[in-house]
Amino acid sequence: MALAAEPMTARRGGLAVVGKESPHNLEAEESVLGACLLSRDAASTAVELLQPTDFYRPANSEIFIAVGKLLVRGVGIDPVTVANELVVSGRMEIVGDPAILISLQINCPSRSNAQDYAEIVRSCAVRREQMRLAGELVESARNGDEDGAFRHLVGLQSLQDDRGVSGLVAEDIAALMRDPEPAVEPELLRRTDGKAVIVRGSLNVLNGEPAAGKSWLLAEAVRQLVVAGERVVLLDYESGPRMLSARLVDLGVPADAVEQHLTYIRPGGFDPSTVARLVVALEPALVIIDSLALALAQAGVDEDNNGEVLRFLAILCRPLTDIEAAVVAIDHVVKNKETRGRFGRGAGSKLYDVDVAFSLELVEPFARGHNGSAVLRIQKDRYGSIGPERSIAATVTFTTTIDGLQILLEAPLDSDEPWKPADCMAAIIEVLQMRGGEGLSQRRLIEALRAIGKGFKDSTIREAAERLAMDPSSLVVVRTGAKNARLYSYVPALTPVGQAVDFDTEF
Repeated sequence: MALAAEPMTARRGGLAVVGKESPHNLEAEESVLGACLLSRDAASTAVELLQPTDFYRPANSEIFIAVGKLLVRGVGIDPVTVANELVVSGRMEIVGDPAILISLQINCPSRSNAQDYAEIVRSCAVRREQMRLAGELVESARNGDEDGAFRHLVGLQSLQDDRGVSGLVAEDIAALMRDPEPAVEPELLRRTDGKAVIVRGSLNVLNGEPAAGKSWLLAEAVRQLVVAGERVVLLDYESGPRMLSARLVDLGVPADAVEQHLTYIRPGGFDPSTVARLVVALEPALVIIDSLALALAQAGVDEDNNGEVLRFLAILCRPLTDIEAAVVAIDHVVKNKETRGRFGRGAGSKLYDVDVAFSLELVEPFARGHNGSAVLRIQKDRYGSIGPERSIAATVTFTTTIDGLQILLEAPLDSDEPWKPADCMAAIIEVLQMRGGEGLSQRRLIEALRAIGKGFKDSTIREAAERLAMDPSSLVVVRTGAKNARLYSYVPALTPVGQAVDFDTEF
């Protein structure tokens, strides 16, 4: 098989070197695509080894993207389905005649040699990258740009055979200081006050006890994004499509918005690198992993092994954050409350590697016909843009209606106005004292405050009760009642002699 070559007159993202030949092998590109059209296993192999940019001919790159989309959706791959995907996505004009797909399938030498064809395509792509770097090195040297020439030289020396540049380069910190990037601000999953809690391009973990509402909360994130026209990918290792469908119906999400902007995937035993490549091609704003424990188990990763967990996160999640997708993985806390720390079960390295960690703490259980609430707490914020460690990012209310469920994220109490929590906490103490040690759920606490004419917002009462419960000097204790309800009571016997409770204290 001869190596084809065509004059290179332009190159995306690099220097055009007119008259030079760009390495490529169209026969290998066509053969690997033909194998994909003949065998799903061949398609999986090709997607694991190649990226769309590895193809020299744009039409071949578009066909490969269509194959990847069908593979991730579990749709059969053949000339008819690929042609339909190209038409639906508006890319058929680039490919041209749909008969090309049948020709690729018929003329494929052997579906079993898909990996060999892919290796040839990848080798040519690496050589093109080498030529690009060499051209830029020459241009930098010609212009007297010694730093640029050095960087391109290092890039050439460290070019890996599976992808582009991975060279060790010294960063110009002074230049970054003179032209700083804007501060990181959360943009996804918004509260009622407009502030968001998830940063684009970040790796997040949401942990909590079973039935705390973790999947429901992220279903609300799906609702917000697909209605706004942004792509969401859900990697479901746990629940199944019917449960997600029912929840989106309850939240009132239009089916058309889901069809256009939500991609639901059951990765099963697929290699994490394959899953990552397919999701990257979809260019999502948000990727949800439900759940991290099962994702690790299905990949054969020991969740207690720090090294294995870190490698898994690097392979599956970091390629997604590199394209500015926010990744949120659902995790479970350990069963033993005495040994429970800031994070979910398993390796502690999960907390070290993620950018933001949240815990969802159930306050009032919810079900159909019964409203509930939870607290979204920050356990780690690498950016420092969401809130301090162990502070509350949002109070979450689950309100059932005739039509389904409404989930609202509300801002926690404003610490800049200390009279609000002070007045509310004093009123809560007053009510609990009147009840003489009787435990009150948050719902009953709200009703009792209404009965004595206190007009605090429900979210203010919930937050104030939680702050009192977290501070031993408040003398408010919490016990678990029926259906895991949190019951608040005032226990004066715990008061040290001569000690007063200061409600202006910031908890």
